[in-house]
Amino acid sequence: MLTRREIVGNLAYKDNVQRKVIKRKKQEELTKKRIQLTNSIKVKKHKELMRKIGFIATCFGISFFVVFRSSSLFSMQSELNKINDDINMYEKSNEKLNIEILMKNDINKINKVAIENLHMIEIDKSDIKTINKVNDYFEEPKEKKIGIFKLIEDFFVKF
Repeated sequence: MLTRREIVGNLAYKDNVQRKVIKRKKQEELTKKRIQLTNSIKVKKHKELMRKIGFIATCFGISFFVVFRSSSLFSMQSELNKINDDINMYEKSNEKLNIEILMKNDINKINKVAIENLHMIEIDKSDIKTINKVNDYFEEPKEKKIGIFKLIEDFFVKF
């Protein structure tokens, strides 16, 4: 078989050798493009993965905050319910005590207990003595404070 030769300058190349060189260069270019393509795909996938992870982390953070806040609101609500129950219990107790006071505050019953148990007697009008209080000897003297407006008023009233 005869092979075709190509002469470039003072070099002679066989056709098969040149084809192999060209094929190798094409394959290298293709592998470079594939590597660049796979790298760009990897970068895109990595960016997409990071976006997804960021979104998931954000959702997790928001849900954690919502659950935390809801639990604190629930505990505050339970404390409020306990306080309201205590208030209702004290109001009922207060009502019972008021009723008991009203039952024991009857004037006839008090009068009867005073006469029978404490041996007190009822007073007549003749036993009552009245005193007319004229002066209070224990009262401290008050100083009169006269303001500027009172002085001006007195000045104009005189004229």
